[in-house]
Amino acid sequence: EAGKAQLEREKSFRLDRTAVGVFNEGTIHSIAYPAGARFVRVTGTDLSKIARQRFDPENGTVVSEKRPIFGAVA
Repeated sequence: EAGKAQLEREKSFRLDRTAVGVFNEGTIHSIAYPAGARFVRVTGTDLSKIARQRFDPENGTVVSEKRPIFGAVA
């Protein structure tokens, strides 16, 4: 059904300092980090120009949207 989604967690892991996590195209992922944390994100394309999906597992919904990139330099 359009706008509906049901997700199941496949795996969960913690990255320690200097560790790297890779999420391939189409991989659904969510990151959590403590206040004041810093991280580097490297992408293979300009994500502000493509539609991405935002999932709300509590409500079972999905929205496709173009979103600005945190800290993006114009």
